[in-house]
Amino acid sequence: MGSMRGAEFRSWFYQAFKVDVPFLDLLNRTTTLAGLSERVVKEIESRNANSA
Repeated sequence: MGSMRGAEFRSWFYQAFKVDVPFLDLLNRTTTLAGLSERVVKEIESRNANSA
């Protein structure tokens, strides 16, 4: 993924899920959509557990 796409994707992730995904993680060739989705789910679950 190019840096411009990465920046747009990172911004979208934050706007959609309020999850800050590090830019370098998005540019890393080993990062997958499955890995990103797991990260988002864990972050949201953690946030919900802390607010309960």
